[in-house]
Amino acid sequence: MTRQIPVYEFSEAAFVVGSDPIVCVVKLKDVRPYMTLTEIDRAFSGYASYRQWPWMRRYAGVWGRKNCRRFRRFLRERGAHVALRRERPDHLRLTSYMTRGKRRRVRSLGELAT
Repeated sequence: MTRQIPVYEFSEAAFVVGSDPIVCVVKLKDVRPYMTLTEIDRAFSGYASYRQWPWMRRYAGVWGRKNCRRFRRFLRERGAHVALRRERPDHLRLTSYMTRGKRRRVRSLGELAT
């Protein structure tokens, strides 16, 4: 049986007022076989990093409803079996996020190579 990757989707108040407060994150160890942080950064023009205290597990993801859907779709296109959980993992803290002024228009993962 194939292992499912838990993808957490929840509301995050730490982002800029006016942005869509929905965040979608995956444990970094679970996302790495399918996408690198560089690919996430290029596809979404940035990403958010989280840590889960006290274990210091790392999570990475994106924010915005459309970006969350695209992120899950990209993972599925790479072969991941996504299990969506609409909850925030316990003790999860936003550690950083980075964004570019304008998001690239990446519709498929094949466009990342160009």
